[in-house]
Amino acid sequence: SELDKMKNQLRYQEVMNTTTVANKAERLGTCAVLYGNTDRVNQRLREIDAVTIEEVQRVAKKYLVPNNRRDIRIEPSSGGVLKSLFGGGKKADEEEGPAPTEPTENRIVDRKGPKADAMRPLDFPEKPPVSGPIDSIIEPTVAKKTLPNGLQIAVISNHEVPLLSLVLGIRNGAVTERKPGVASMAMSMLAQGTNTRTAKQMAETLESNAITMSGSATMDSATIQGSALSDKAELAMELLADMSRNPIFPKDEFKVLLSQQLVGLTVSTKTPEYLADREFRRRIYGEHPYSRTVTGEVTDVRGIKIDDLKEWVSSNVRPENCTLYLAGDISSDAGFALAEKYLGDWKVEGTSTPPTLPPFAEVESTQIILYDRPGSEQSQIRVGHRSIGRSDPEYSKGVVMSNILGGSFNSRLNKAIRVDKGLTYGARGSLSTRRHAGEFQISTFSKTVSTAETLQVILDVIQVMQSTAPTTVELGDTQTFITGSFAGDRETPQSTIMDLWLAEIQKLPEDYQKQFLSEVTQMSSSDIQRTAESLIHNKALVIVVVGEAAKIKEDLERIAPVTVIDEESK
Repeated sequence: SELDKMKNQLRYQEVMNTTTVANKAERLGTCAVLYGNTDRVNQRLREIDAVTIEEVQRVAKKYLVPNNRRDIRIEPSSGGVLKSLFGGGKKADEEEGPAPTEPTENRIVDRKGPKADAMRPLDFPEKPPVSGPIDSIIEPTVAKKTLPNGLQIAVISNHEVPLLSLVLGIRNGAVTERKPGVASMAMSMLAQGTNTRTAKQMAETLESNAITMSGSATMDSATIQGSALSDKAELAMELLADMSRNPIFPKDEFKVLLSQQLVGLTVSTKTPEYLADREFRRRIYGEHPYSRTVTGEVTDVRGIKIDDLKEWVSSNVRPENCTLYLAGDISSDAGFALAEKYLGDWKVEGTSTPPTLPPFAEVESTQIILYDRPGSEQSQIRVGHRSIGRSDPEYSKGVVMSNILGGSFNSRLNKAIRVDKGLTYGARGSLSTRRHAGEFQISTFSKTVSTAETLQVILDVIQVMQSTAPTTVELGDTQTFITGSFAGDRETPQSTIMDLWLAEIQKLPEDYQKQFLSEVTQMSSSDIQRTAESLIHNKALVIVVVGEAAKIKEDLERIAPVTVIDEESK
């Protein structure tokens, strides 16, 4: 059984290492360099299958000998661990400061080694060749069916590698929970025991057969995601059905997960990054569930009971509220047959009633929320507001605009704040979307003394973005990057599933990807400038700064009205 388990895991690793073009290139290169034969990549599965127990013992006796043993032990002090977790690891003079000044003379290190005299071939281009934007994609063929119990099924056949991806998509997420954190914890516990398998038995079955299977939740939806080699497809389907139909939420496993959640949150919620993100969400979403994280806060988690998990699952994990996706090495008929066998008689009593969600917060003018954190030597900065959803006609232009503004190292924000001013190590701006709303956010950090200057640079970059159209190079590079990475981001069966699931959750048309690419390639620089003018509300920005109020409040007040808060006021 140990040998079979290891063979299954090695087979799975080999197959997973050939699911993308980059993986294939790496495998071929490795075989060419190490074995002098690229065809060796096609022999690996047969070599794994051929290994016997006797050969394993022979190799162990040859190499696992006392003379080869080396012990290395690293023993950090408990004080050092606590210091790294709760701050104080650096002194003021060790903090990140402005970029170093240019040297007075250009110093060049002498090249040494066997390649020291290597020269660029005369016919080798100075710059890599780049194709233009791609405006079309290969759309997957999806076979669909709905079972009598309301469960929708989608099968996407792809026989390139012997791998199957499975996703049970649940159309409700954390916005439907009565207590924050319940949906996330409930989905995390689906693999921790069912009516037919204990947590240990489930773990052993998954590990022995090299099957991955886990549950998770977002604010808008939840999923059970898994993958398995083709010969384990039926077992994987059986396990997915068991998790979704028969969870029991064992008391001991619940206590362990609860403890782990509390420890993680206790540490993460003390960081300035977390505080900045939390306050930003609360200011732009108000009482709406989007104002919180899917895991909830420490006080939320402490109040969760097992009955809360059972209630959420029975209300939301039900056939008429789910879509099963099977993608990879399986035919549509075989996929439908598996679904009917294990989920065809799935029924859940009662009905699911979506909750009435509170309205979003409204921001009428730009304001700065200064979260006082005495002793901070740096400040976290968030700037933005609630924005459009993915179905908005301006979405594609918004994506291009936000990429030019802050989506890469060469973006306007990063260039202005890091490269030109040396105020931080990085700054980003992005447009993200959910089912009920999207958000526009700029995030960065800076030393305490340069907090106000950094914020002012951000506002200046926004103003220039709204008044100056992107250059031809900026627009062309962004269009090429977005369209050029499109196919690579959708290479695997799993990524194909998640695209289809996104379209379902956000209620997008089936050809939304094709529309998006077409719009990206056809837009002009003036389109991007107009989008920046309409999409960025520079007179009604939410600005959150986490830092030492006594040192930065006065400078910030020269930019916009400041409201100081602290942990006690929250």
